[in-house]
Amino acid sequence: FIANRRICVEVCLTSNFQTDPQIRNCIKSHPFKKMLDEHISVCLNTDNRTVSKTSLCDEIKLAVDIFELDRDQLWEVISNGFKRSFMPGSYADKRHIFKRWRSFINTYLKYVMQVNSYIEVMQTFIPLIVY
Repeated sequence: FIANRRICVEVCLTSNFQTDPQIRNCIKSHPFKKMLDEHISVCLNTDNRTVSKTSLCDEIKLAVDIFELDRDQLWEVISNGFKRSFMPGSYADKRHIFKRWRSFINTYLKYVMQVNSYIEVMQTFIPLIVY
């Protein structure tokens, strides 16, 4: 049902780790990777930045490190967060902005990927678009 309707599930790894006893014992038991494998629309979130002492960059790094996301999976997760956001405006406006953002990212990555790893690039870039 969720996958068919492209309902996005916000995943807050650090917060879940801190509050769920089952995950606290082994964060790899979090269903995040299974949701990706099942083509459920998921995005990363911080949930409660001040309580969990995390940032979106920290959540991205945690997901990449723990679940060994490849470039395409990471791109999908980040794109889902953008496309399914509560940004004001019409769907057409959001889609237009997303296309411009994707074009910018692809151009940016084309040059930067020559010298840095993907996660290093995203850790540098994400704060510019999130904050």
